[in-house]
Amino acid sequence: MFFADEPILRVTAPLLRHWHREEESAESHDCNHTLQLANADTLTRRLARRAPLARNSRIETMRKLLLAATSAGLGLLVVGVGVAQQHTHHRDHQAASASDTRQLVHFPDQLREHTLANMRDHLLALQEIQEALAQKREDKAARIAEKRLGLSSLTLHGAHEVAKYMPPGMQDIGSEMHRSASRFALEAQNAGVTGDLRPALDALSKVTAQCVGCHAGYRLK
Repeated sequence: MFFADEPILRVTAPLLRHWHREEESAESHDCNHTLQLANADTLTRRLARRAPLARNSRIETMRKLLLAATSAGLGLLVVGVGVAQQHTHHRDHQAASASDTRQLVHFPDQLREHTLANMRDHLLALQEIQEALAQKREDKAARIAEKRLGLSSLTLHGAHEVAKYMPPGMQDIGSEMHRSASRFALEAQNAGVTGDLRPALDALSKVTAQCVGCHAGYRLK
């Protein structure tokens, strides 16, 4: 058995105690560090579980705010568009009135409504004539033209009464329209025999040309 000398023990004993304290301190530090890591891991897991809930809550709040803002914005946009359209329509109407250089023709109210109704029937007659021609029913097209647009329609439309309120140029256009319609009626009948629609179509274009000329130069008031 080995027995250490007393002088050596006096020297080595403090060193051994120091080493033991350092080891104990290291072990304590390691334990504390381990506990800290464990606590940190636990806290992290808790936060990880709570984070989606908090994030989802924030997302839901932001979504509601965005929906509210969008709804309000759309409402303002609709109102703004409506106001802008009304303003644009009013402005365009004023501009059109200011730039409309057609001659105003003053008719009594009742006669004005009667004349406008006649014009609508003229437009309908033209549509029916085109339909009849497309169906190769030239005789029908001729009858429509003569009865509702031609010289035979003057009495039906009260042309004599209306003419008193028309300026001379408007009277001339009206008379030429009725004559052109009667000429078309003849050409449509001829087309029924020859099978050639070109003369009839040319005569029909003379009718619509008078309508265009009248509306381009005059307007009723």
